[in-house]
Amino acid sequence: MADGTSGRVTFIRAKRHAYEYHAETLWRIRPTQRELAEITRSPEDLARWWPASFLEATKTQHTGDFVPGLEACCHMKGWLPHTMVFWGRIEDVVLGEKFSVQLWGDLEGRMDCNVNQEGDYCRIRFELRVRVSKPIVRRLSFVLKPLFYSNHVWLMMRGMRSVKQELARRNNEIPLDTRGPAIS
Repeated sequence: MADGTSGRVTFIRAKRHAYEYHAETLWRIRPTQRELAEITRSPEDLARWWPASFLEATKTQHTGDFVPGLEACCHMKGWLPHTMVFWGRIEDVVLGEKFSVQLWGDLEGRMDCNVNQEGDYCRIRFELRVRVSKPIVRRLSFVLKPLFYSNHVWLMMRGMRSVKQELARRNNEIPLDTRGPAIS
């Protein structure tokens, strides 16, 4: 991209079952670690700044923002005609540097995220290791796994664009587009 940002998703072959997914996503974007921490610290804000993928995200108990033990329920979509509902509990967090989330519901497993400041950019690495529990996706994974992976790529690239758009909105550069960011 012209502004120096980039995104890449790599899929790692699951060793046992077709309904197991392992993906690594790398983003290189402009926000500082501190700015990124401010954008991502509240689960309820996900549906506002990442509307292309998050239909709803709510905390399931009253705790502070983004602390170990925080649990949230997420209702997500991609470009495929199904949604996923799952819960996550933050297991480990150093705000602006790393976090780990244990997942259950339509997805069971773990997501780890590490953020490193590299000059004016942050390099963000997400590693998702999940088994799908949603019956239709689980049954069709044997045949449609590449399609489900492309859905994951779609939502992660929308997420990268959404972070950039939210940062611009916070800096009063552009208004928030509630329809979700466009992909060029």
